[in-house]
Amino acid sequence: MGDALEQFGGIRTRAPVRVTVIGNATGEIDGQESYRAICFLPLIAQRERRPVLNALRYFQRHHPAGAYIRYAVVTAGRRVPAWGDLRGAMARLHRQVSRWAHDADRDWDVEVLYRGTEVTRDAAATYHPHANVLYRPRRGMSKARWSAFLGWSRGRLGAHWRDNGTLRDADEAIKYPFKPAELDDAPGDELVWLWWDTHRLKLVQPMGAFAEFRRQLQRDGQKVAMVNRRGGARLEIVARAKRDPLDDKAEADPRGENLILCRTAPQFRFCSFAEPVTLVVNYTDQPTTPEGRQRLAIICAWNTPCSYPFNISCGGMAESEIGW
Repeated sequence: MGDALEQFGGIRTRAPVRVTVIGNATGEIDGQESYRAICFLPLIAQRERRPVLNALRYFQRHHPAGAYIRYAVVTAGRRVPAWGDLRGAMARLHRQVSRWAHDADRDWDVEVLYRGTEVTRDAAATYHPHANVLYRPRRGMSKARWSAFLGWSRGRLGAHWRDNGTLRDADEAIKYPFKPAELDDAPGDELVWLWWDTHRLKLVQPMGAFAEFRRQLQRDGQKVAMVNRRGGARLEIVARAKRDPLDDKAEADPRGENLILCRTAPQFRFCSFAEPVTLVVNYTDQPTTPEGRQRLAIICAWNTPCSYPFNISCGGMAESEIGW
């Protein structure tokens, strides 16, 4: 898909950096292609979805409003053929949901927490935008009032509307904007049109208390992540990794050595065991600058000795006979 965008539209899909992946237990090293934030590339869609999904799962379990979240789907009416006005249809859908959310809060004491836009494509190359919406009544409603609210919502949205009941699993609502399998047979020029028609549209929109929850995490330098504890893994609020102060200077120089992007959660990349990996830009085991040598020392310190030979040579740490 990235190749098609570059070939047919001249759209640069890959980031202009060289990223290296280093296993923190095995010491294995591999290259990693880095892509720009193009939402229908599967790798980017997965990356963008994970933090929102983790935050919603935690919010649902721990926030006072979490137990009362409901899930609804709002469609945008007619399907849009390829090269049609998909952007306009999505913009109208977003305005409808925003106006409905404002009036529901004012007139019905119902708070909207999230709007995520999903676009499906069928075999005839027509696109159908719809919004996955999460909301919660702030107080109990009688059956008559609840029925009246559902009827009012249908008229206020001016579109097909379906309430699916209490949200059971966050995966039901936090979906990928595009299904990769549905775009497999899309020709290159159609992908270029799709990119331009969705460029800079806000497809994921936390709202209300959920948006405030995420803003507070941002202000506190925190995030929601899966943490392994005795008895199993669970979602917890943890501190965000602090930036290497040396990176502020090095980012201005694309030749900066051993720029550390992050350490990931354990993954099965190099062997049958899961291990954290470090992502490094412009990796070299023979740095020529003091900053490059300092970051290499950090990278080496993060590697846990295991029975595999290490590929990184730093401070005599070439190989270890210690078991897992």
